[in-house]
Amino acid sequence: MNEVRDLFYVPGLAIGTFVRVADIYREISVSTRTCISLCMGREICCTRGQGTMQSNCTDRINRFQRLLTRCACILSLCLLGGALSAAAQAYPPYPPPNYPPPNYPSAPQPNYPPDQRRGPYPNYRHAVPYPSFYGMFSLGHYSGLGVGVGTAPNQSGGMTALGGTFGGYVSYPTYSPIGIGVDARLIVENSANSTQYGNKILGGLVGLRLDGSGAHLPIDPYFQFEIGGVGTNNGTQTNRTGSFAYQAQFGADFPLGSPQLSARMEYGTGQLTSIGNANHTLQTFSFGLVLHVR
Repeated sequence: MNEVRDLFYVPGLAIGTFVRVADIYREISVSTRTCISLCMGREICCTRGQGTMQSNCTDRINRFQRLLTRCACILSLCLLGGALSAAAQAYPPYPPPNYPPPNYPSAPQPNYPPDQRRGPYPNYRHAVPYPSFYGMFSLGHYSGLGVGVGTAPNQSGGMTALGGTFGGYVSYPTYSPIGIGVDARLIVENSANSTQYGNKILGGLVGLRLDGSGAHLPIDPYFQFEIGGVGTNNGTQTNRTGSFAYQAQFGADFPLGSPQLSARMEYGTGQLTSIGNANHTLQTFSFGLVLHVR
């Protein structure tokens, strides 16, 4: 840059613009008064004292440079477009996936070992009514005024009879933890005592049943309230005297490894009315088996 500036510097002239000519000038002569450059057949004259440089060749060179720059940009864009078109043809886009997607086989379910911490408790939840039948060994204790051998009519006594309780119930679906059903039973108890008559209790009861068959518990607790008629001989006579009776029973069924079979334990307490113008208490203790038909 310094060499080109020295070439175009004329002592004593105030020249504010220096012309760079790369490879297009042919001859440059410098003197103390005039700098003449022959460029493309034209003369560039620098006259002392004017302070400006008038040149037609300089304007042509600037226009030529701008034209070359534009042509280079246009050529670059054309080359870039061609390169992108070639790349698009060489690497076409992936085809869209097929819809709907193919049906893949379902993954196999894991085979976990059974949980050994809990037993195989049956599922008591049901959608239809089902009957159940039971048979139990029972012990009945009957007590009240005039009851028992050697008891005066105005004294309280009691007697105990052994036998069985047989019956069945129907449980109806409720889709709740508490099931509702109807129970009916027959009580037959007869055991010997110190007399020839023995202790005799015979009766039948029917009533409402509530149980926890839908609670998924290890046992099936239940409550029943029943009414009916019961006859007894008070342990002192041959014939039985019947009376209206009611009883509430509390118990539970214990599954025996199958949803069809359970063990049962039960306690019941109630009264017999209108026997000798007094109420008498009847308690029963029972255990046995239950068969579920479901």
